[in-house]
Amino acid sequence: MCEYIDFLEARGEARGEERGITIGETRLGNLIQALLKEKKFSEIDAVSTNRKRRHELYKQYGI
Repeated sequence: MCEYIDFLEARGEARGEERGITIGETRLGNLIQALLKEKKFSEIDAVSTNRKRRHELYKQYGI
């Protein structure tokens, strides 16, 4: 029984991780699209390498 519970927990963690990755990718994609629309090409480079700047822009763009 304990092994089954461990299995379910691991499966839930894996699903949660997959969901988090999908959300993060979608969020970054939306940010890049917004920056492309405004022709802010240097910001695209910044968000790809700078977590702090990326989160500032998420907030600024409401993403």
